[in-house]
Amino acid sequence: MTTLTKARIEKNIPKKFSGIFHYEKAIKQFFETILQAIINSIDFNVVKAFVIASPGFINIDFHKYLMEKGEKPDFTVIKNNKSKFILVKSSSGYKGALNEVLQDPAVLAKLKDTKAVKEIEILDKFYKMLTVDADRVAYGHKYVMEARDNDAISDLLICDTLFRTRNFGMRKEYVKLVDSVKARGGDVYIFSRSHVSGEKLNEISGIAAILRFPFNMDYLDEKEDTMEKQREEEEAKEDVEEDDDKLSDVASFVHDDDFDKEFFDTLD
Repeated sequence: MTTLTKARIEKNIPKKFSGIFHYEKAIKQFFETILQAIINSIDFNVVKAFVIASPGFINIDFHKYLMEKGEKPDFTVIKNNKSKFILVKSSSGYKGALNEVLQDPAVLAKLKDTKAVKEIEILDKFYKMLTVDADRVAYGHKYVMEARDNDAISDLLICDTLFRTRNFGMRKEYVKLVDSVKARGGDVYIFSRSHVSGEKLNEISGIAAILRFPFNMDYLDEKEDTMEKQREEEEAKEDVEEDDDKLSDVASFVHDDDFDKEFFDTLD
């Protein structure tokens, strides 16, 4: 699911205490600009729901404005689709608030069969499971692949950015992962990096899984720690051997100088 910005409208609205006339004039201009953007950008034949979200009561005022405009001949498309409008509270009017808006029960009920809602629901399920039973989830390449190898993945969450990596070998590995999970009866959710849910998944590496059963993978960290310790010991050993070689070279050089001196003294 991709989030497309069809129009970005920003306007400074004066506070009511600065004068009700100036406030109402600015609000009216703001609403008119939004209405024109809707008419020019939205195809209501394909739109299943139209969510009006805002802090405070701006969404309610705008909805009232829309319904009044819908009674006029030039805006019958609004009246004909008034059942698609949903009013929701949000913490802000910015893109980051989309995730909370799409989790509103009224929105979920309207969009229950859409890809966007399914992605948000499964991501929410993942985070809840992470809180209550961390052994039932995995995230990050190493852990998800280990879960796959042990047939533990019930739901795979993966961001589309991973299929666009320049490393062709990694791309093939992710395709094989998706096919493997599907072949074993698991569900796969491919998130778009352009959607808020995809952005959130990218924050935890872009790949995660809900597991069929608890699977503690701490041994992977222990194995990695052991390998790191072995590498450090080998590097330290190589450094010591290199120092010994340098000392040996110096000793040989000194010995050779002494030999040369004795040799030339003999000639004299």
